[in-house]
Amino acid sequence: MGKRTRATAQQRRDRIIAELVQVRGSILDTAASLSPGAQDEVFLGVWSAKDLLAHLIGWDLTNLQAAKELLAGRLPSFYAHYDHDWRTYNARLVAEHRREDFAALLAAVEDSHRQLVAYLETVPAREFDRDMGQRFRGWKVTIARLLQVEISDEQVHHSQLEGFVSRAAQSRRAAERTGRFEVRVEEGSPRGDLYELEQTTHHQVIDTRTQEVVLTFQGEMEASLSTTTGMWENYRFSGVREVTIAPDEGSVVVQYFDGREEKVCLPPR
Repeated sequence: MGKRTRATAQQRRDRIIAELVQVRGSILDTAASLSPGAQDEVFLGVWSAKDLLAHLIGWDLTNLQAAKELLAGRLPSFYAHYDHDWRTYNARLVAEHRREDFAALLAAVEDSHRQLVAYLETVPAREFDRDMGQRFRGWKVTIARLLQVEISDEQVHHSQLEGFVSRAAQSRRAAERTGRFEVRVEEGSPRGDLYELEQTTHHQVIDTRTQEVVLTFQGEMEASLSTTTGMWENYRFSGVREVTIAPDEGSVVVQYFDGREEKVCLPPR
């Protein structure tokens, strides 16, 4: 029985590390495809791709320190900085780790993650899920749970970054086709507390001749943190899913998460 438990713990540890490596690789591949002009374009609340990558470096080093603190029998010190959405702490991490040279920034993201993974591979598998008696607001803090939250957050960030790349390409195609209207999508800053996540996506139709916003739509995303796995779950989407310029170039096609679709007229030429 004991041998089977150790094997299961080893498999669980290896799976968590593999998922960390996989999602970070996906983020880096997508980020590397960004054009120089897009690297500084704000698309996620107040963040550009450079800010998002700097944020990842900061959390790599934060989780590295947190794992060491847990193994030493202490609550991770980053919890002392908790506020709404970790806003202050995230801003500090971005300011500390952002670099203007994009190639150097990508290399730094790889290096910080390599440091984290290298350390995790030295931690005995049984320590990943072990209850070390540390709690934050009633939430059991373990190495596995911290890493599961990181995996979940990075999966969300990868989806956001992919969406930004896709929308940028779509906007370029639309501009080439009509030369007047384009759809710009802005992801609002994540909101909520330790256990709830909310985010608003704004779809704006822009008159490229005047840069005026002529139509605005929005969608909502909500999720909750599992108290058993430490990952975001129960995702709920409402409102507008996508807005595109219609083939007639006189309207936009608005698609909703509930399956509805409608056309909304654009201002006359």
